[in-house]
Amino acid sequence: MSSPTVDISVIIPSYDRPEQLKRCLAGFHFLQAPSFRYEIVVVDDGSSNPLKPLLAPQFDALPICWLRQDNLGPATARNYGASIAQGQFIAFIDDDCLPHASWLVTLWDILSNQSTALVGGHTLNGLPDNLYAEASQLLVSYLYRYFEGKNGRFFTSNNFALSRQLFMQLGGFDESMPLAAGEDREFCARWQDAGLLLVYEPAAKVHHYHHLAASTFWQQHVNYGRGAKLFRYLRRNKNAGPIKIEPLSFYVNLLLVPLNEKRPFSWKNLFLIGLMALSQLANALGYFLER
Repeated sequence: MSSPTVDISVIIPSYDRPEQLKRCLAGFHFLQAPSFRYEIVVVDDGSSNPLKPLLAPQFDALPICWLRQDNLGPATARNYGASIAQGQFIAFIDDDCLPHASWLVTLWDILSNQSTALVGGHTLNGLPDNLYAEASQLLVSYLYRYFEGKNGRFFTSNNFALSRQLFMQLGGFDESMPLAAGEDREFCARWQDAGLLLVYEPAAKVHHYHHLAASTFWQQHVNYGRGAKLFRYLRRNKNAGPIKIEPLSFYVNLLLVPLNEKRPFSWKNLFLIGLMALSQLANALGYFLER
């Protein structure tokens, strides 16, 4: 078997967001100089205006492989990118994220010593004045802390890296999950089923510029509820055992997260508490609607 031609392939799915992708790719100009070889695999998920002609000339100095597929969703786009990738390892980031200068070097340092680990990094809200984006990121950070060291731990697919070979052996992301909602959790569950290690590395940082308003925040969490229903269905079909229902304290602490982040008491925190409650209502509705 021939050796990989690069060490890490960074896979970025994108759909109709050229400006976000432009900012993401610009971040790679400022990465710490790596001692390893890397490539960037951009998968255009059927954008109405193809992304390569719009952006490729601006980034010809970067080692980018441009791919395009029909609009089949992020899970399929990431799998397609992984199937073409040349790296021994693959790292996933989203088009609306900006990698910290040390992001890729940090992931490499872990993977080069723990080649069978799935490494999840730390995602920061890049829009601190957008309370919907802030609430969304607070929720994810709470889940990371809650599931630390437990069965059920997962990392979001906008910031994790792993062996390409193991990713392919496990079948990649489940393409029956068409939304950006739960496919990462389902993959991490299968990873744990295989007895493989999940490693959290907070130094592997990306900033997430997720522009949200009331309507898009609501829809995002409805989708999360739909993803949760699909997740339970898939786990049951794979005889993975019962999925534990979290205790009431889990939801109480979730609602109070804005007050547990060493923030001064303010109307903004009250608004964030309201958004945490709204997210759970939307989640419940999505769970009910998903068939």
